[in-house]
Amino acid sequence: MNLVASFKRLKELGLDLLFPPSCVGCGARGYFICPRCRSQLPRIRPPLCARCGLPLPSGELCPQCTGEGRQIDGIRSLFRYEGAARRAII
Repeated sequence: MNLVASFKRLKELGLDLLFPPSCVGCGARGYFICPRCRSQLPRIRPPLCARCGLPLPSGELCPQCTGEGRQIDGIRSLFRYEGAARRAII
């Protein structure tokens, strides 16, 4: 192992000692989000607003996007802002 790799590993061990990795969903050690919690993240599924990604009964534009001229064409999130996804962002 070279010197740079040794220092990198030492830094990682020091950070793990000060801030032990634990799952934001259930507290399991060794993961930021464990496999079980990752599989239960609240995914946003279609149909969605074509511009902002808000879940809708149809794939049209939501009322907010219909009435506004926006600078951005569209934006998406994979998950709803709740549970472990929310705690990971916070």
